[in-house]
Amino acid sequence: MAFFFFPFDSLICVLLGISFTVWFTLLLVFIIVPAIFGVSLGIRKLYMKTLLKIFKWATLRIERGAKEKNHLLYKPYTNGIIAKEPMSLEEEIKEIRRSGSSKDLSSPEFEMSDIFYFCRKGVESIMDDEVTKRFSPEELESWNLLTRSNYNFQHISLRLTVLWGLGLLIRYCFLLPLRITLAFTGVGLLVVGTTMVGILPNGRFKNFLSEKVHLMCYRICVRALTAIITYHDSENKPKNGGICVANHTSPIDVIILASDGCYAMVGQVHGGLMGIIQRSMVKACPHIWFERSEVKDRSLVAKRLSDHVEDKTKLPILIFPEGTCINNTSVMMFKKGSFEIGTTMYPVAIKYDPRFGDAFWNSSKYGMVSYLLRMMSSWAIVCSVWYLPPVTREEGEDAVQFANRVKSAIARQGGLVDLLWDGGLKREKVKDTFKEEQQKLYSKMLLGEIERDWLREFYKTVHRHQPRFIALHCQEVGGKDYELNMDQVEMFFRNILFSEEMKDFDRACVYVDKDFKIKNSFTALGSMYFIHKSLKQIYHYDFKVKEFKAVSGRNIHLGSLDSVSTLEKERFSKNFWPEVGFKWSRKGYMRTRWIIHNRGFDLVNVHLFHDASNIVACRTSPSVYSGNREKAFRYIINRLSDNRYTPLPFFMFGDFNFRLDLRSLVQALCSSAEIKMVKKGTNNEEEKVICKEKDGDHKLVLCIEKKVFEYQHQAAFREENGKAFLKYDKEIDRYSDVVGEEEIHFPPSYPYSEDYSQPTQFMNTRCPAWCDRVLLSHPARHIIHRGEEGESGVIYDTLGSNVCMGDHKVRCRIMLSNLRLARFHVLWIKDQRTLRPDLELSKRRQNWQSFSSWRYSRRYGQFFQSRHQQGWPLSSRGSLMTPVLEFLGVEEETGSVVGSEEAR
Repeated sequence: MAFFFFPFDSLICVLLGISFTVWFTLLLVFIIVPAIFGVSLGIRKLYMKTLLKIFKWATLRIERGAKEKNHLLYKPYTNGIIAKEPMSLEEEIKEIRRSGSSKDLSSPEFEMSDIFYFCRKGVESIMDDEVTKRFSPEELESWNLLTRSNYNFQHISLRLTVLWGLGLLIRYCFLLPLRITLAFTGVGLLVVGTTMVGILPNGRFKNFLSEKVHLMCYRICVRALTAIITYHDSENKPKNGGICVANHTSPIDVIILASDGCYAMVGQVHGGLMGIIQRSMVKACPHIWFERSEVKDRSLVAKRLSDHVEDKTKLPILIFPEGTCINNTSVMMFKKGSFEIGTTMYPVAIKYDPRFGDAFWNSSKYGMVSYLLRMMSSWAIVCSVWYLPPVTREEGEDAVQFANRVKSAIARQGGLVDLLWDGGLKREKVKDTFKEEQQKLYSKMLLGEIERDWLREFYKTVHRHQPRFIALHCQEVGGKDYELNMDQVEMFFRNILFSEEMKDFDRACVYVDKDFKIKNSFTALGSMYFIHKSLKQIYHYDFKVKEFKAVSGRNIHLGSLDSVSTLEKERFSKNFWPEVGFKWSRKGYMRTRWIIHNRGFDLVNVHLFHDASNIVACRTSPSVYSGNREKAFRYIINRLSDNRYTPLPFFMFGDFNFRLDLRSLVQALCSSAEIKMVKKGTNNEEEKVICKEKDGDHKLVLCIEKKVFEYQHQAAFREENGKAFLKYDKEIDRYSDVVGEEEIHFPPSYPYSEDYSQPTQFMNTRCPAWCDRVLLSHPARHIIHRGEEGESGVIYDTLGSNVCMGDHKVRCRIMLSNLRLARFHVLWIKDQRTLRPDLELSKRRQNWQSFSSWRYSRRYGQFFQSRHQQGWPLSSRGSLMTPVLEFLGVEEETGSVVGSEEAR
């Protein structure tokens, strides 16, 4: 069958053919070829300057027309509708207090006027929400001939309306088809090009071609948006083995950055067209795509990222830590995941010029297709990109602090508002943690003076005694409201660790049991150990592999601590004493093992049970509570001396909760008074003990309730440091067979008032007692240096005796110890100690003499004798010296720790 064409149809076909030929020729010559070589002909910049002149004229015409018709123009509030001064919570509350009363923050107490601060903040949040307005299009002061960008658009004049219609025609009838063509061209070339490159064997040539293909295709896609990009500080461009992090406004952020350099992308595996693009891209370049089931596995994601950055031949990873798009006015919270990798970060700031088109993608309002249509129908996409200097995580800086530091740098460079809010709030409710954060800040303000005085006294003591080793033991970290305060605990420990006063302590080990969700093992104990830079030979023990390891750097362990091998921690069992029915609480012990200048010893952080009721404690002598503490104490001793590890001298310090013999004390205090027992209920349960004078006005001498101990002559406990009451401190005598203590010349350590203005006053809740102690095993007493006449070199005293430091006064212990091998100055502060070597090592034979004088020498002798029978060699002096030193982990000739400690 033959086909016939009319001349008119042939003419149309010819014209269409010529049009398409001219169209693609122009695309090829003016867009695609320049994109391949990365050059610009200057057409887009000329186009941008022309648009600016038109926009300026249109804005002036709107303002003049509104003035003629007496119309009010809408002015966007770029900085919010409420004028705010950047002030801290403490400063604002201080200002409120000054305006309402004569009180100031010098007395850290709650005032009724403080609630006005929180009321004002609540009203401000409703009126001027910092979060919600970050997810709406940025409002312009000028008009860019787009109805979607200015509320002032309305009919002003015929010329303005005609100009708007002409712009509409240009954007939708010329620019939109051109851009769609370029977009399909760029994506098509990307799929075909990367697939072909992926066939090649791995090597430099493949990497070279992959880079060129990616750059060419991304530059074509950039031109599909008529994007005009200015790159600053290109010498800071991301390099292989690093991670590039940038603020996130739009999905086209990827194209903007990738058109100037190649990156490894990170994302979830998709289907459809996006899946085709992903599969082709990964053939040419090692991008990181995750399956849907893998995205929520943080450990897997972190491992994939870590493996990638460790290979310095792979491209830098591109990540947007905000996790959502923000409207080009601010930078919101960075997720910490990518900052935990431990590699170099390359911050990049991106700032769009909204006058030519709004690049922000509101994903909750527009789908991807409609968003791209809006982008391609805009006048242009104009933006600036700043490459900031690379940064790494500083010593002692956690991932959150590192992320905030990088975020602040990006916001500062891009002229954006730095916000702490999580971008996920646009889809989620505000978390309770945000409200708790304000509670913590207010609580910290009220208690800030106590914390500052505590740290000041601690630093003064360190400066005065110049220790070389400090052990700081803490109990009840987080306090009674530990669930609310635990985050502040971490900050407290870090403030000490990285303070200017502790800068000469270049090594440290920090152990904080803060995971209160693990009920069966949570002890709320915290131990910090600081090592001075002048102390060289120091090792800590690995309880899993049973060997000593040199201490290096700052080792921070926060959490449950169950997997930490350099620590032994245990919470007293819930069913430990079922016959007593004692309430289970977060009490336990924590042990670390050390070698300093070839002398091994254990440091034990202890928290024993308290007296739950003063009434019950008065019934018997000794009280039932002291019996509970003895069982716990003996349990610890047994754990320290069992056959799991070689027993070593130990120093045990913490809150033992040792109390005075209350029954005997009350009888003595009220010997000339009338004692009356008040009972309640049908079972005649004792509720109160009242002691009044027999003669005169029958004045009250003593009142005792479950949690009340009100003695009218409380000052007697402070006179001569409470020396008259030491005879009632009998609980320590129960343990004289295993531990000893230096003489006490300081007042009771508990319960001090937490009122800032009464630092030396006892609370009327418990009988004052020496709860906080430093005890040492008998073998450890040989370590303490004695003078020629047996004079002790120990200072055993309190820290902060005249300032408010909480309900406990911490213990301070300084020991000058002669180990025959070395001489030490040891500082123990409450629960804190230090050692400083200042003598050369003496002969190894003296080490054996000192070692053989231990209490366990007979057991050690039997051990070494059995080992000698198994073939252990004798030393050159004809003794078991070498096996002894090997057992201690000490090399005979050099004195350095080399071996492992074998469990007996």
